[in-house]
Amino acid sequence: MGLKDSSNYLLQNLLTRCPDWVNASWKRLSQGGFTRNVIVLAGGTTLAQGITVLASLILGRLYLPEDFGILSLYGSIIAMLLVLASWRYEIAIPMPEDEEGAINLVVLSILLAMVMSVVVGIAQVFMGDTLTRWLRAPEMLPYLWLLPLGMLGGGIYQVLNYWAIRQKAFKDIARTRFSQSFGQAAVQIGLGLFHLGPVGLLVGDIVGRTNGAGMLGSMVWQKNKAAFKRVSLASLREIASQYRRFPLISSGSSLLNVAGLQLPVLLLAVLFGPQVVGLFALGQRVIGIPLSLIGQAVAQVYFGEASKVARTAPERLPPLYHKTLVRMLIIGAAPILLLALIGPWLFSVVFGNVWYQAGQYVQLLSLMSLGKFVASPLSQTLNIVDRQDLQLVWDIGKLLALLLCFLLASLLHWSPMLTVGVYGATMFLAYVALILLCSYALRQPIEPRLS
Repeated sequence: MGLKDSSNYLLQNLLTRCPDWVNASWKRLSQGGFTRNVIVLAGGTTLAQGITVLASLILGRLYLPEDFGILSLYGSIIAMLLVLASWRYEIAIPMPEDEEGAINLVVLSILLAMVMSVVVGIAQVFMGDTLTRWLRAPEMLPYLWLLPLGMLGGGIYQVLNYWAIRQKAFKDIARTRFSQSFGQAAVQIGLGLFHLGPVGLLVGDIVGRTNGAGMLGSMVWQKNKAAFKRVSLASLREIASQYRRFPLISSGSSLLNVAGLQLPVLLLAVLFGPQVVGLFALGQRVIGIPLSLIGQAVAQVYFGEASKVARTAPERLPPLYHKTLVRMLIIGAAPILLLALIGPWLFSVVFGNVWYQAGQYVQLLSLMSLGKFVASPLSQTLNIVDRQDLQLVWDIGKLLALLLCFLLASLLHWSPMLTVGVYGATMFLAYVALILLCSYALRQPIEPRLS
């Protein structure tokens, strides 16, 4: 039984062994609707994150902290490379009115991901030593050849994921998330038994990415063989020109956004060292995982639903936006405020007294976490209404504000606690500004999409 079959078998068993009332509820939910789609995606993500958490308990005994450090650096680089993999054409896939246009975007995006992976492979040969010295991680040099593989697998998965969103194939997305985590954990644990160092973690990460791409790829190909065979060079040129705003504007905006997500950890390391980074990272992980279970699911479902509304009945888009905004506030406020109240105590009880300060960081970042939880799914609105320029303005402003925070921390010799607090408050205001920008964009005339 292959990796894909094993993960599907486990997921099917989990569903079939549920009590009758659970299966009855699932049957009612499967009849369609926004909430059902969110629950499907959140359920798949919950299972995937559960595997990741359980695997971490074992991986911590098989790998050294330095190994995880290399994995973190690798993950940060991959995150930034994936923004450039398909030049952001993939996020336009749900938008064309006809399936032929969407299929052309899929092919164009996959071809670009392949070309960019080759470019990265060549670049790491000539620039790898400089990169690892700049990161102060020379031990990472022998593993840089894995970067193009991870970029290719992750890039193709991104493309196919947006196709699945267009088709509302949310069950398929949920299955691939489970399969990715299962495959990654199995390989990382298996190779860890041989004490191969960070290569076990890195190969596991690549297997997880490519496993998801393989599952979705087989589904897409089987259902759309004829459409793929009709793709031509002329149709690819036409679709690339039609959606040229995505590589011209959205690529830069997305890269700035991802860089903004990676910079806090890097800058904290420069200012205060690895201990503060570890406390900060654990706090972010504990509060981030449960919120992402819902937030990522809402983002994908909202994007699919809102894209359809923008094509067919654009006057319904503002009500959908505001309804989703209220839902996200209601869902996120209670757990985040609870963590803000009991964070230090909870971290001391669960992780030990040495992690008390991580709970304090959670308190300081609670408003930022709520703002991010609400704003991130809704930010897709700017792509849907073709206002990537506003997204770019926001990303630049957010990045400049972040850099200013850490510059002041360095010049004024702030403590770690003050630095994290100011950073959290600044990012909260940034996410409020993003929500207001989306509302502003929706107040402008929205024309139905004809392509």
